Amino acid sequence: MILKFVISVVAHFDRIVVIVLVRKRGVERRMRDDAVDRMLVEELCVEEPGWVDYDDDVTTRKLQLSNWLQEALLADTVYAVDNALCRRQEALLDSLV
Repeated sequence: MILKFVISVVAHFDRIVVIVLVRKRGVERRMRDDAVDRMLVEELCVEEPGWVDYDDDVTTRKLQLSNWLQEALLADTVYAVDNALCRRQEALLDSLV
């Protein structure tokens, strides 16, 4: 009877050891995963301001818009001056005839 009990305890002990080892591996894996998660969060916190910093993009777009407006105004001015010169020449030619 005692021998059966000892064999039974030893058999259960092996299962208990296996369960404890599996749980220990699970805890170690979770701890490792938590450490990786913490590293990723820290890295995210460091890099995120660069991702949402739109100052350079806004400045670039403003410069592009101002260049486009300047070119449009210059083209309009050239057209208006050219048109005025053509009318003046026509008026001068009409007055000579």
